[in-house]
Amino acid sequence: MTQQEVALMELAANVTLAVIPVTAAYAPLATALESAINPFIMGALAGSTTPQMVFAGYGALLGVIGTLKAQTNLAPEVLAKLDEYATAAQNGTMAALAAGTKGYDPSQLTPVAPIA
Repeated sequence: MTQQEVALMELAANVTLAVIPVTAAYAPLATALESAINPFIMGALAGSTTPQMVFAGYGALLGVIGTLKAQTNLAPEVLAKLDEYATAAQNGTMAALAAGTKGYDPSQLTPVAPIA
């Protein structure tokens, strides 16, 4: 991963944190989001291998989803969408694990349905 890509990740994280109101009520949300994203950014800066970055990326995504789902003021349709994203991330993690143990097998590839 290049320094520019890491800088873009940091920018995206900072923009996300900047839109969270700076109040005591939202401080735990900002801290939890930062905690979920930082390992991914630190791994990129350390020059982690691609498999490590894939798992760190899925971990960051699941951490952010878990943090958002813990908010009590989310609409049911937002929670349902977060559940879809969490399932997709979990499935991706399992697929990456399976690919790592048995190698790349293009016959196992299938089209992915877009998340609407």
